[in-house]
Amino acid sequence: PIYEALLKQDGVPMPDHQTHRDLRAATVEQAMQINVPVALLEDSVADAAKKLDDIGARVLPVVDSSGSLHGIVGRQELTAIGGATLSGRMRTHVITVFPDQSLDLALLKLGRHSVRQAPVISRLASRQVMGMLSLEDISAALARHEVRSGF
Repeated sequence: PIYEALLKQDGVPMPDHQTHRDLRAATVEQAMQINVPVALLEDSVADAAKKLDDIGARVLPVVDSSGSLHGIVGRQELTAIGGATLSGRMRTHVITVFPDQSLDLALLKLGRHSVRQAPVISRLASRQVMGMLSLEDISAALARHEVRSGF
């Protein structure tokens, strides 16, 4: 099955049974990380690099002063030659998911675009960052569900 193959390819352990049903039953909101650090559009490259180092993250969502998503930045963008602010270095084509989506749809989207994590944005407030979802978050949510279900 594609779900197990995608997670196995990325080195994320997955339970073998009930996976499809569990992925359909759980939502992004149940698995996502909340209160994630963000970089501001006006942050310097050095500030963003320090945030990444301090929290050990792979990427940071880049938002404006109102919290709307404008892009995403990781170590690759920060080490590239370019401007001193994030607006010139961030990736503006960002794969996002919604909190009410099922984990199977989110996993399919992550796999289709070959990304390990994505910002979770609100359907109601345009591009408002609510959290982050990673493959590891999905795996942990399934493990929690497996324990609760007694599998």
